[in-house]
Amino acid sequence: MALNVTNGKGQWTKGISGNPAGRPTGSRNRSTVLMEELLEGQSEVLISMLINLALSGNVAALRLCLDRLLPVRRHRPINLNLAEVRTAKDVTEAMSQIVAATAEGQITPNDGEAMTNILSFQLKALSVADLDQRNEAVESSKAGVSPHHEAEMKPEST
Repeated sequence: MALNVTNGKGQWTKGISGNPAGRPTGSRNRSTVLMEELLEGQSEVLISMLINLALSGNVAALRLCLDRLLPVRRHRPINLNLAEVRTAKDVTEAMSQIVAATAEGQITPNDGEAMTNILSFQLKALSVADLDQRNEAVESSKAGVSPHHEAEMKPEST
């Protein structure tokens, strides 16, 4: 019985391997293993030579050293003093501060976008909490008990 392993566009169907008996998990490329064996015991000498080349002004060696010592930081902490956000108005004020900081170059556009996304989620959470509070007030008023009176009737938790 023949299985249809492609989706009609020549691509493999998800979850079906084109080679079920393929390369074992964790196996390593032969050339990589061979190079590691050749360099074994020589790494300290090579690193020392690379550093000497970099110190003597070889730009490629210097770049290689710096790339290994100081890799590009993908994510970094953002130092931006925002007021505590407790209301929807606070969210809009914080977003304005983020836009200004982005425009002034204090933070990158990607960082600004990430921060506004976080604030958007916080705004949604505040909206849901506000709706929940309003819903409780309506339900309490339908039952003939004012929300303030109901809060007074609840026993204090210890």
